[in-house]
Amino acid sequence: MSTNEQIIRVFGQLRDLRLQQGQGHRANAYIKAITGIRKYPKQIQSGAEARAIPGIGESLASKIDEIIRTGTVTELGPSRPQEDVERERVLNLFMTISGVGPATAAKWYEAGYRTLEEIPASAATREQRISLQYQNEFNQRIPRAEIQLFEQILHQYLDPLGIQFEIAGSYRRGRPDSGDIDIVAIDKPGVDVIGTIIQCPVFDRDLYLAHGTKKYRGVGHVGPIHRRIDIELTQPSEYPFAITYLTGPDSFNKKMRAHAAQYGLSLDEKGLHGPRGELYPATSERNLFEILGLQYLTPEERDKY
Repeated sequence: MSTNEQIIRVFGQLRDLRLQQGQGHRANAYIKAITGIRKYPKQIQSGAEARAIPGIGESLASKIDEIIRTGTVTELGPSRPQEDVERERVLNLFMTISGVGPATAAKWYEAGYRTLEEIPASAATREQRISLQYQNEFNQRIPRAEIQLFEQILHQYLDPLGIQFEIAGSYRRGRPDSGDIDIVAIDKPGVDVIGTIIQCPVFDRDLYLAHGTKKYRGVGHVGPIHRRIDIELTQPSEYPFAITYLTGPDSFNKKMRAHAAQYGLSLDEKGLHGPRGELYPATSERNLFEILGLQYLTPEERDKY
C-alpha cells in the first residue's frame, strides 16, 4: 500500500468514527482531505508537504506525520475489525463518484454493492450514472497542455460573444496537471452566460445544471479522454474575490480569511464584509491584497504561502 493510500485509509476510518460520534462537520473535513489527497500527483513525504493540498490544515497535517511514522493514529487503537476496514474501503470508492456523499455511499453499501460495476442505474441519479460511466477517465490527471487547448478553443468561441472567463484552480497556479477544469465566468446582463458557454463544442454532457443558479458541472473533451468541467458564474463586482478564492489552494484561502478576521472582516468568494455587513469593494486581485495590507502574491506563489 502506498503512503497516500495509507493516509486515505486512516482518514476514512477517522471519518467513520466522527460520523458515529455525530460530528458531521468534522467528518466532512476528512472527506475533503481524502478528495484532495486522491488528486495529489505525488506520494506525500510529510505533513508539511501535505499542507499544500486542499482540505489539509495544521491538525490533519500532524495526523499525516503520525500515519507516515506509525501507519495509523493513536485514537484508532492498535487494530480494527477487517469488516470495518473493508466497509471503509468501499465507502471511499463510492464517494469518488460525482454527486455521492456519505449517505448515498452508505445506502449502496447496505444494499449489498461492493464495486462500481454492481451499482444498477436505477439506484443512481443522472449525475451519478454519468460519473460511473466515465470514472476511469475522470481519475486520470489532465496535462497542462490539454487544458491550454481547452482554453484556446473557449476563447475562440466566447471572445466574439463578449463573454469573459478564466480557468482557475491548479492550472492558474501553474501546476503541470490538474484533476478537473475550473472556469470562472463573468455574468453579462441579458445573456444566459452558462447556457452559452456549454454550447461550445468542447462540452459533451451535463452532470448538473440548474438554470437560474451560478454553478454548472459537466463533461467535456478535446481528445480521447473525457474530463470534468465546472463553471462558476460571478458578478463583475465579485470577480476579484471569486477568482482569488477559486484559484486557491485551500491553505492559501484559509490564511487570507484568517488575516481578514484579525481586522474584524470576513472574506469569501463574493466579497470582503465588515462586521455590520458592509462591503469593501476591490477592483482586482492586487487591489484586494492592498486592502488587506498584504504583499501581492502571483497565483504561482500561492502554493507556498
